[in-house]
Amino acid sequence: MTPIRLLLIEDDVIDQKAFVRALNDAKWPSECVPVFSIKEARAVLADHEFDVVISDYRLGDGVALDLLHDVRMIPMIIVTGVGDEEIAVRALKAGVYDYLVKDHDRRYLKMLPVTVETVLRRQKLETDEREQRLLATALRDTALALTSTLEPTEVLQRILLNVQKVVPHDRANIMLIEGDRTRVVQSSPGYSTHLDSACCPLDAVEHFQQMFATQKPYLVSNVASAKVDIYFSGIDNPASYLAAPLISSDEVIGFINLDSWTKDHFVPIYAERLQAFAAQASVALENARLYHQSTELAALQERQQIARDLHDSVTQTLFSASVMTESVITLYRQNPVQVEQELLELHSLVRGSLAEMRTLLFELRPDVLATANIHDLLQQLIDTFRGRTRINIEFSAPPRDTSLLLTNSVKIALYRIAQEALNNVVKHARAKSVQVQFDSGRGDFLLRVLDDGRGFDPARAFPGRLGLKMIQERAQTAGVECSVSSSPGVGTEVVVRWHTDEVSA
Repeated sequence: MTPIRLLLIEDDVIDQKAFVRALNDAKWPSECVPVFSIKEARAVLADHEFDVVISDYRLGDGVALDLLHDVRMIPMIIVTGVGDEEIAVRALKAGVYDYLVKDHDRRYLKMLPVTVETVLRRQKLETDEREQRLLATALRDTALALTSTLEPTEVLQRILLNVQKVVPHDRANIMLIEGDRTRVVQSSPGYSTHLDSACCPLDAVEHFQQMFATQKPYLVSNVASAKVDIYFSGIDNPASYLAAPLISSDEVIGFINLDSWTKDHFVPIYAERLQAFAAQASVALENARLYHQSTELAALQERQQIARDLHDSVTQTLFSASVMTESVITLYRQNPVQVEQELLELHSLVRGSLAEMRTLLFELRPDVLATANIHDLLQQLIDTFRGRTRINIEFSAPPRDTSLLLTNSVKIALYRIAQEALNNVVKHARAKSVQVQFDSGRGDFLLRVLDDGRGFDPARAFPGRLGLKMIQERAQTAGVECSVSSSPGVGTEVVVRWHTDEVSA
C-alpha cells in the first residue's frame, strides 16, 4: 500500500510529537512532514505533494485559513481548542474538509486516523464524481464536434483535437486498416518522423493483432520495463502507451493511439475512457465514409445526366449548324472570296465547338473515354484545339485497328498526355504549327507532340513546368516511357513510348 503523505503544521513541540505518534499508530502507512509555521508550510507545499494537510488553527504567524489558497485541492483538517467550535464551522464553509477539537482527555488523537481516512474517502468520491461529470461533458462536446461535419479529413482532425479532453496525452495518431495493412491517416505534432501515410502489415505489430482480435483497449503503463516496440520501424517509443480499436458494424476498422512521455501515465480508468471515446469516433468516421460515398455517387449520376442532356440538345444543334454552314459554302462558291473566307472560318469555329463539346462528353462520362478508339480520341482532341486556336496542327496515325492492343490505362494516359502537351503549346509556346504523331508496329506504340514554339531551358524555371510535371506523373502511373526535350528558340518535343508483348497475328 502506498504511504499516505501528510503535512502537519503545529507550533507546539509537545502537541506535534503527539500528532506524529497518533499517526504512526494508524493501521495504514504514512509519511509525515511536521513544520511549525505557515511560512514553513508554504515552502514545503511549493516543493512537495501531499495527500492531506493537518493544521492547528492558531499559529504564531497566522491562522490555518491563510493556507487555503496554497493547499488548493489538498484536503485540509484543522484542529481547534475547546470553545472554538464556531470558528471550526466557519472554516468548513471556507473550504476545510473536517476539524477536530483538542479536548483535555486527548480523545482527538484517537480520532485523528479515522478523520484522515474519512477525509480521503470523501475526496475520492468527490474526485470520481467530478471526473465523471467532466468525462460526460467531454463526450457530449465530442459527439457534437464529430457529428457537426461529414468531411472525412475534418472528422479525423476533430478526433485528435477532442480526445485530449477525455484522456490527457502528449501525442496521438489514428490508423485505419486497409486490407491486411494498417496506415496512419492523421497524427498530432510530436513524432520524430513524418507519420502520415506510414503503414505496416497488420500482423507485424503484436498488440495491433491483439486489439483486432479482442476488440479491447491495449495499455502499457511503462513501455521501457515492458520491453516492447509500440510502433513499426522509424517511430520512437513513448514512455507510456494506450490504444483502443475503432469498431464499425462489429469489425475493427482502425486504431487510435495515445502516447505519453511520462511513465505510468496511463491507467485502467483512462483505457475505459478511451474506449468510450473510440466508440463515438467510429460512428463519426462511418458517417463520413457513407457521406463521401453518397457524394461520389451523386456526382457520377449528375455527370451522366449532364452528358445525356448535352448530347440530346447542344451537340445536335452544333451538328446541324455545321451541316448548314457546309451548304452555305457550296451555294455561295461563286461569291466574293471575302465572304467565302468568313464562312470558312465560321465553319471551322462550329467544327471546333462540336469537337470541344464531344471532348466535354468524354470528360463527363469516363466509361466512354475508356471504350473509345485512341485514333478517335486524338482526332477529337486535335479538332478541339484547331477550333480554339489559329495554330496549324498536323495529325498522322496508322490504321485504326492497330490500337486495339492498347490497355485502357495506357490509352487514357496517351490521351491525357496529348491533351496536356497541346494545352502547354496554346498557353506558353507561341507556336505557329504542331505535329501530333501516333505510330505503332510489332507491339510498340509511340506518341509524339512537336511544336515550333519558343521552347525553354529545362534547367531553369519556366511557364508550363507544372503541366510537364503532370505529364511525367501520368506516364509513370500508366507504366509508359516519357521524355520531354526542348531548348530556347527551337520548340518542344514530347515523346511517349509503350511496348506490349501481345502482338496480333
